[in-house]
Amino acid sequence: MLIFAKSVTLLIVLLLTISCSSDNSTDSTSILPSEVQDCITSTGDSKVNGTVNFLEFVEFTNNTYAVIQLLDDSIADTGAIIISQSCLNKALSTPFDFEIEYNQNQIQSKNSYSVSVYIYQLNENGKYINSYITDVIFPVITQGFGSTVEITVIGI
Repeated sequence: MLIFAKSVTLLIVLLLTISCSSDNSTDSTSILPSEVQDCITSTGDSKVNGTVNFLEFVEFTNNTYAVIQLLDDSIADTGAIIISQSCLNKALSTPFDFEIEYNQNQIQSKNSYSVSVYIYQLNENGKYINSYITDVIFPVITQGFGSTVEITVIGI
C-alpha cells in the first residue's frame, strides 16, 4: 500500500509540474523563415527604390512580413551576398512601394546586383495564408541598370 501511495503522489507531482510549465501561448513569428525573423533594416548613403507588383489582387493583414534584399549576385553557382535589406511588418497594399538604403562604397562597378522579395502572410492563429517571392532576377545599379525597379512576385 505504501508503494501505491508513493506512486500516486509521484504521478500527481509530475502532472502538476507539466501543467504548470506548459505555455499555451503561441508566437506566430516563430514559424517564419530566418530571413524574416532575423531581418534588420539597413541604412546607408544611397537608395534603391521601386514597386512590388502581384499577378493577382492580394489583400494583406497586419500579420504580413516582407523582406526586400539588395543582392550581389556576381559569382555564378554560389549564393548571392546580401548587401542591404528592408523589413516590413504591416498591412501592405497591392502594389506597394519600397526603398532599400545601402552604402555606395559596397558597390563595385564590375559586379551585378539585383533585388529580391520575400513576403509571408499569417492568419490570426499564426498559420501561413500566402507566400510570395521573386522568381526571376531584377537587376539594379550597375551594368546600365538604374536604382529604380519594378518587381513582380509570384505566389508559392
